[in-house]
Amino acid sequence: MEEALAGALRSNPAYDDRAQELAARISSLLANPDAFDPTPLPWLVALSNQASERMTQAAFVNELKHNLSTCEQALDDYFRDETAVNRLETVEPLLAETSAVLTVLEYGDAAQACRAISKQVDDIIRARVTLNDAGRARLADGLSSVGFFVETMLQSASRARRFRFDAQRGMLFEDTSIPETPEEVVSEADSNALLRSFADEASAGVEQAADASHEAAPEAAVAAAGLTAAAGLAAAQGCR
Repeated sequence: MEEALAGALRSNPAYDDRAQELAARISSLLANPDAFDPTPLPWLVALSNQASERMTQAAFVNELKHNLSTCEQALDDYFRDETAVNRLETVEPLLAETSAVLTVLEYGDAAQACRAISKQVDDIIRARVTLNDAGRARLADGLSSVGFFVETMLQSASRARRFRFDAQRGMLFEDTSIPETPEEVVSEADSNALLRSFADEASAGVEQAADASHEAAPEAAVAAAGLTAAAGLAAAQGCR
């Protein structure tokens, strides 16, 4: 039901026909259970696959949102007290993990934005660069733009594909000149294979980024574990 509402099925010309078809199947099952044909309806299978993919992506998005929230809190602490540079040590590994996941998902511009923000943070930690008001705004805006992008991922994958990284401003923006592409409906077999591959690649990418996390900060290590668990969920979804 949730997937039906999210996909706005009522706007589908076949909505009434499908509703009648489903009602007829239910009536047939109630009237004569022994003679009921359990063969699933193709469009219902496709809808189920879409729901599975959304659940998998939702698990990753929630972990990414947690990562970014931790980064925002660390930056806020630093902006309030520039002597608290050690708080920024949690940011780099978390952004590395986020970048790894976005790379696997083929959101290259978003991954590039994470790396650019990480570079700014590294300059503060290693080179002891002091940011002026403009520099602070650039860093905060860059991180906020990634957060907005992650929110958009869950709402519309096609819309998220329109985000581009502006190196001059150091942030992501939605390029509305790029047309949104229709969501592709894949078969059950292709969907399962895609999810298994996605889970394996995402898990590997996160584990590589997490090597530094365990040394840098406990918070980053916890976030890495969360993303790895989300990859496990993707694998479980794909094996159904």
